[in-house]
Amino acid sequence: MDEFDKIDLRTSQNNSWSFQGSSQNTLIRDVFSRDVQRDMGQPYTRSRYYHLYINGQYWGLYQTQERADADFAESYLGGDKEEYDVVKNDSSGSRALHATDGTTDAYRRLYDAAVAGFASDAAYFAVQGLRPDGTPDPAGERLLDPENLMDYMICTYYTGDPDAPVSCWAHFSNNVFAIYNRVRPQGFTWYRHDAEHSLGANGGVNEGRLLTDPTDRSIG
Repeated sequence: MDEFDKIDLRTSQNNSWSFQGSSQNTLIRDVFSRDVQRDMGQPYTRSRYYHLYINGQYWGLYQTQERADADFAESYLGGDKEEYDVVKNDSSGSRALHATDGTTDAYRRLYDAAVAGFASDAAYFAVQGLRPDGTPDPAGERLLDPENLMDYMICTYYTGDPDAPVSCWAHFSNNVFAIYNRVRPQGFTWYRHDAEHSLGANGGVNEGRLLTDPTDRSIG
């Protein structure tokens, strides 16, 4: 990709050489986490580092990050951007989930199925668009890509990220980014985002924020 409709410009915040937590700042944790997704063969958002000058004034070291939205999905996953649902956290205190593109309908169906549980093979196969015997169901809806979700979770736990969707940060999940194609459903793809607290920063997994009750938070 050499043209972008939207791109994010990021710098250090919670751990910053100019603000606070300078001893924990590396400016690589988030990018490393997303690059791990790349190395696992999964979709991810790319970054580059820049020395930022605005009107001749130096602002410091920044990074660009591709934004995981419908335009991004059209470019990397194919199809048309109107086909995609993009689900993320609200930035308010509730961290409720909402759709920045499309709707949360498919996400809600996957969430409800997960809360109901997968005690039977049939229930697990159903969210993959399969019949109870595991064969493709032309009338089924593929909401889950197990390999993508497993790699996403492995990356989250490997980096020890306490600020991720599996975190119990004030009883809310955080930093959710998920993309789904309603027209050609291949399951939600999940994107690592804002992993600045990972890799041992601020206590990491030792803070005890991992959820023990998967229903103990609002999803909007």
